[in-house]
Amino acid sequence: MIPFYLITGFLGSGKTTFLKNILSKEHYHERIAVIQNEFAPGNIDGIDLKNFAPGIQLTEINNGSVFCACLLSNFIDTLKLVIEKYQPRTIYLEASGLSDPTTLTQVMTDSILSSKIYLGGSIAIVDAHNYARALRTMPRVLHQIRMADVLLLNKTDLVNSDQLNEIDNELKKLNPSAKILQTKHCAIADWDWWEQFSFEPKKLKNFVFLTNSNDRPAVSTAILKASHKIEAEKLHDFLSELAKMCYRAKGFIVLSNNKVVHIQIVYETITTNNYENYQAISEIIAIGNTIDNKSIEQLFNKYVEITA
Repeated sequence: MIPFYLITGFLGSGKTTFLKNILSKEHYHERIAVIQNEFAPGNIDGIDLKNFAPGIQLTEINNGSVFCACLLSNFIDTLKLVIEKYQPRTIYLEASGLSDPTTLTQVMTDSILSSKIYLGGSIAIVDAHNYARALRTMPRVLHQIRMADVLLLNKTDLVNSDQLNEIDNELKKLNPSAKILQTKHCAIADWDWWEQFSFEPKKLKNFVFLTNSNDRPAVSTAILKASHKIEAEKLHDFLSELAKMCYRAKGFIVLSNNKVVHIQIVYETITTNNYENYQAISEIIAIGNTIDNKSIEQLFNKYVEITA
């Protein structure tokens, strides 16, 4: 039987960072399969993960949550194919930040999958800095928390001790059976819990909710792909305006000096890092209430007209 691990968390909480921390402790030759699920049509995180861990078998399922009715059947078929083709030792699913994992039971009890995989555990990454806003924006975050065996309370360096204690206490009320770990950048000092966690099959958690949020959430996604390059001095202004248009954005931007910047936006927080081994045009994925491809393209062109 193959252990299957579910990683959830709201947009920008740190799911890919946590997965990279896990993979850094694994041996790539031991047949690790990762399924990355991106709500938008593209997958920026897939590019990053392939560069970080080229030895894993990465499968991408985009344009919706695998737990929504629109993709659930496709996800089950994909999971069967991954098992048959690659015979992995371990499977990790990095779910979309907009996912509602309450339909996980349908996956684990499938007539074929139930004899091949077991739930090794469910880990939810909780963004301490944006906790309240995430719950307001998307109530399904509550389902992610309640379904988890382990809660990683991440970005603890961005809130004060009173706020941290308040969130910690609320998480204990929402999911009293979950183990709570407080982290910065999903960095865990003591991994002893993971060794115990990894070898014990977990029971599926079933909850009855008043509303069904397994349909596609009412948010908009936009993708920018641009061959024009932007001056480094204009980058901050562009990202600041973009942050006002969406609550989540990520991607790669090619500067006029041909250097590449990996950008992340979570609400008003903007982070940029120089990035190596990216050989493509600029690409950004943004998620918000009303954002669209045309609006993000117009904004980008506003800052590249001088150098175009």
